[in-house]
Amino acid sequence: MEENNNEKSSNAKVIAIVVAVLAVAAIVACVIIFGNKDKSTKPADSTTEEVTDDEDDADDTDEEEEEESNLEEDQVMYDDIIYRVDKGTKTAFVESCELFDPKDVVIKDTVELDGTEYPVTSIADSVFNGFDTILSVELGENIENVADDAFYSCYSLKSVKCNAALKSIGANAFSACDELTSVQLNEGLEDIGDDAFSADPLLTEITLPSTITTLGATIFMDCEKLSKVTLTDGISVLGDGMFTNCYEIKSITIPSSITKIPEECFWSCEGLTGTYEIPASIKEVGDNAFYGTCITELKVPLGILPADDSQFMGLDGMDDLVTIKVPAAEKKKYTEFYDGYDVKVVTY
Repeated sequence: MEENNNEKSSNAKVIAIVVAVLAVAAIVACVIIFGNKDKSTKPADSTTEEVTDDEDDADDTDEEEEEESNLEEDQVMYDDIIYRVDKGTKTAFVESCELFDPKDVVIKDTVELDGTEYPVTSIADSVFNGFDTILSVELGENIENVADDAFYSCYSLKSVKCNAALKSIGANAFSACDELTSVQLNEGLEDIGDDAFSADPLLTEITLPSTITTLGATIFMDCEKLSKVTLTDGISVLGDGMFTNCYEIKSITIPSSITKIPEECFWSCEGLTGTYEIPASIKEVGDNAFYGTCITELKVPLGILPADDSQFMGLDGMDDLVTIKVPAAEKKKYTEFYDGYDVKVVTY
């Protein structure tokens, strides 16, 4: 009996040892398995991230290199604006914009190509035409010319900062800019093309510098909020239809340096009311110059009437005119013309 008990005790010990060994083996196996899992997972993730970052950097580099490689030998690009260099004139100009949604456009003063600096003197036709995200424009200090349609239909454009070098603004250059409220034109500006600022409904004031020598037609046509116009003494010309449909202009002083009010200049300027005096310097008034205004009393200087049958066309369409003051020497002409009209002709 005692021998059987010893045998059972010995067997129990063996079983316990085996179970303990198996348990230890299981624990070791789990440690090895999970350890290997962590080792296989973490480095893989880290490697993947590093590869991804490297690939992104490589993609960016490739795109930049591709853009640069697409440039011609006389082109350079800054901030997605392409400038073309003219080595003959040793100048450069803005040729195109590669940015899809530019906001604040700053034109560089100079660009560098092959170690040489070139002043940027102009902006080519239609470069920013229709870019409706542009909010402001600052021209470089060497810009002399903004060509036709350069910023046409930039609906969000609010302000334009010119520079002292600017000499000419092309036709429709800043036309149809719905949000444009501020334009500061520089002394030294000489030419403004047709419709340059037309259909800018929020433009409220403008000063034309004394250096202006050429003005195109209908430059400010349909600028419905334009109310303050300053014609600097020394300016010599106005443009045909210049202020057509500028309803808010209530007064305008024409300097003595101007000798002609061109045709349709103040067409439908309904804000011109009451008494208005044409300056003595004016020698000619073009057809329909004051058509549709609300002037009730007009004073005209001596000698503005040409001798042909259309001599009064410049004063045609002034339906609110009640009194016209004329030089004594020309009263007969005016009286004969206004015979049958409700207009009183008096002399001064």
